Amino acid sequence: MTQLVINIEDASVKSALKQALLKVMGNFKGVSFDEDESYTLDDALEEVSRGEVLRYESVDDFFNHLRREI
Repeated sequence: MTQLVINIEDASVKSALKQALLKVMGNFKGVSFDEDESYTLDDALEEVSRGEVLRYESVDDFFNHLRREI
């Protein structure tokens, strides 16, 4: 399973970002949204060590990439 981890510095955008992601993810089969808090820093570091990381210059770049995938 591949996971997407998003670090949000400004907590005030969490709700709007979640709603946007839910709309986008609805276009993909087999993609779900889970706010499971059991994902730890160690889990993330393991993914980084395996090279399972995508980097974007900005949130806009991230959303532009998602739009291209749809």
